[in-house]
Amino acid sequence: MKKLFRTALSLVLSLVLLAGVNQGVSANALGMRNLHVAKPHISFLSPALAPLAFVKFCLRYPGECRKPRMVFRGGAVKLNMERYASLIDVNRQVNVSIRPEPNLRGVVAEEWIINPSSGDCNDYAVSKKHQLRARGWPEHALFLSEVVTTSGQHHLVLVVRT
Repeated sequence: MKKLFRTALSLVLSLVLLAGVNQGVSANALGMRNLHVAKPHISFLSPALAPLAFVKFCLRYPGECRKPRMVFRGGAVKLNMERYASLIDVNRQVNVSIRPEPNLRGVVAEEWIINPSSGDCNDYAVSKKHQLRARGWPEHALFLSEVVTTSGQHHLVLVVRT
């Protein structure tokens, strides 16, 4: 169980590299220093329901929601210079191409859209995942994860397992 938690923690820490949406996201804002407070609330032993926005996303983009055979099948991706350059390039391209626009309509009106002209963290995350998959990154290395800041804000981020 400790090994699983350490793996999850390393995944969460890797998201900081990809957050880059220039919405004031930092390790402290993501609550990294207070992760021990959230630890009792994280459960890997029981299933959880997908967010409604994810279900709507899968209806809109069924090819983006293929069910993996096994989540951790294949292990981590070796982060060589080519993959690192690809990761940085996709991160930069998506951050530049989407104008930040907060969702002021609430969770019920939430939509996850690939490559919109403007959007929030959800749109950045799914766009990055889509573009990395198009460049040959394996599905088992790309995770969408919701992060709750210490102020209570929810952010969808892309986590790359390397």
